[in-house]
Amino acid sequence: MSAQNPRHYIIVVHGMGEQKHNETAPEVVQRFAEVRHKDKKDKIIQYRHLLPANLSGQSIRRRGMGHGWSEFNGIPIFHDGNTGKFDGLRATDTSGENFRFVDLRWAHILQRHQEAYASPIEKWAPALLKRIEIAPKEWLPPWAAPMLNAIVDTALPIKTILQFRYPKAAKLIFDGILGDVHLYGDYTRTRGKAVRHFHVILDEILLRDFIDWCRLPGKNNAKNYQLPEFTVIAHSLGTVLSFDALVYAHVKKDIRSAPIRSYHPCPSLPFPGYTERAPGERITWRRLIDQLDKLDENTRGVLEEKVKESQINKDFEIPGKQHPDIPPLMWRGCVKKFITLGAPVDKFHVVWYQNYLHMGLRKEVANNPGNFVEFDYFKKNYAEGWLDKPDTEIVHYNLCDEQDPVGHHLDVAQASENYEKIFDTSIPVAYRDVVFRRYSVPGLAHVKYWEDEDLFKGIIKEVIDKRDNRNLKSDYFVKDEFREGDGSVYRKALTWAYFRVPFVAAMVTGVLLVYAFFGSVPIYRIVAILAAPLLWVRPHPVKVYAKEAEVKPEEDKVKRYEIGRSIFAHLVAGMVEWRRVLILMSKGKETEIDECLEEGVRLAFKKKGKPEGVYRNKRRKRYWWAIALAILGLLLSVPLALKMFAWLPWRGYAAKAGFSLFILSATYLATQVYVYRLYLQAKKGKKKKAA
Repeated sequence: MSAQNPRHYIIVVHGMGEQKHNETAPEVVQRFAEVRHKDKKDKIIQYRHLLPANLSGQSIRRRGMGHGWSEFNGIPIFHDGNTGKFDGLRATDTSGENFRFVDLRWAHILQRHQEAYASPIEKWAPALLKRIEIAPKEWLPPWAAPMLNAIVDTALPIKTILQFRYPKAAKLIFDGILGDVHLYGDYTRTRGKAVRHFHVILDEILLRDFIDWCRLPGKNNAKNYQLPEFTVIAHSLGTVLSFDALVYAHVKKDIRSAPIRSYHPCPSLPFPGYTERAPGERITWRRLIDQLDKLDENTRGVLEEKVKESQINKDFEIPGKQHPDIPPLMWRGCVKKFITLGAPVDKFHVVWYQNYLHMGLRKEVANNPGNFVEFDYFKKNYAEGWLDKPDTEIVHYNLCDEQDPVGHHLDVAQASENYEKIFDTSIPVAYRDVVFRRYSVPGLAHVKYWEDEDLFKGIIKEVIDKRDNRNLKSDYFVKDEFREGDGSVYRKALTWAYFRVPFVAAMVTGVLLVYAFFGSVPIYRIVAILAAPLLWVRPHPVKVYAKEAEVKPEEDKVKRYEIGRSIFAHLVAGMVEWRRVLILMSKGKETEIDECLEEGVRLAFKKKGKPEGVYRNKRRKRYWWAIALAILGLLLSVPLALKMFAWLPWRGYAAKAGFSLFILSATYLATQVYVYRLYLQAKKGKKKKAA
């Protein structure tokens, strides 16, 4: 390790869920190792499922207090470096020459607050929809209401069914995982404590880095110390935390240290909970300062000078052994790159806009890039008076798959007044805000990023390895080979949305009906005959009577019996409607990439030729093939059901088989008719009645 070879830390931030220590980092280590190692034929060597040795021994410090990092031989910082073979062993002789991985775990905050403060999904989901209703109409993008309604209408019935048989699983999924979204958005103290945790961990890493540098033998001493470089790679809800933490690091110190919200006119500042120390913070800080003071007496002054050079604050001093009220943010000038995968940052800016008034929220005028309209609701003075002059502009890349319902483009966040004051916008948006089509299964695409070798190849070679990002004009992320994957992803996604999910729903319903006719246990037959229709429709008698009580005399009376969608109807409708939402979200300027570069707009998917036009025609052909198959099943089932094959000795079984085939075919035919009806409604923009 030398002054010419500074350390580079990869800060990995997990999303929602019950992550353990070092659960997210191993796959990132594997992808980095694959990109840095190739065989003689220039093919990537796969390291899947190789758990690096000493991972927890390096990253988790004594007694579980404090964060460190993991560094392994064979993953050099520079692409032309050679630090040996990667086999999972930690770096010793080449310490500092390899990427250092930090698994920034914050699930413990969510878990602790989930038990103490969170509401069940039955409470916060309707409140979320109500918040959308009262928001300024001009503020809401076209995807907001249909997407949230589809998610809520599907999640609530699934939880109702699941908790009867598997209550622990239902609680884990809907409270412990989905509830994290509500907790972070609605409970601002969770947000403040999570942001503080982010800041504290990066301060620890910087202090440990300096101490490690000074302790190494050879020419490395305090005088030739260079601050390390940090790259933050975040996923899912972790992208929102990382975004908030990087922005809040540029809030003036007197605001960050204020314990009362009224200290600043902006309602979203300061973050509640940020000034509250977490357990163990004080002990970890004291140990680090003790280690720092045991070095040469001039080392503290050297580190202070290095930090001053990287920051606007020229009066910076390292706090003493008494843990500071707020993190000193020594690392603030070290974060050079920020990469978000499947980021719901825009969704948080829209749904929980009250938390982002300090960003200077505004909306870009449709079909007029670069021109913005500011609503009276978002007062302009909220965006002023809180921001320190940035120490450095952070290069921000947002990457997302089209089938990911959580992430997408960051149009709202990037249009805000203060975004460009913190993040580097010199790179055209077409290159740094990219939605691609690489994962075919809707929903599951959200967890596929960590396994994508080509994605990490682009992240490492086109983002991290580039030393001068201001002149970066790479086309890696917008090439058709990358954006369209193997070329069949869009077709597979359509197959899942229009055929596979409806087929499974139809077959489950059909099997229940078959059992209701031919089952051997009477009570189960009764349950099956009731369950089959209730999976699709749900009566609301109480709801209707409640509506009648509210109807004014001059208004028409509502229907006595109201039928709404149930779990399968919501699931199938959600798939169809999600395709239409994606079309709205993916709209951009239909132009070549060179024009996008010049005009500074993001690239849209092609609407003519492949994949849109060709695959749309294939979908229509497949749809009619599916209808024909269902009709053929009906025709074949008739003679069997009517016992026309009288010469067969097992005609009783033939009749049962024929009637079963008739039920399954009829169910699938009805499901496909329902799909086509939903498709036409969504395409024409008809509003459905609330279920």
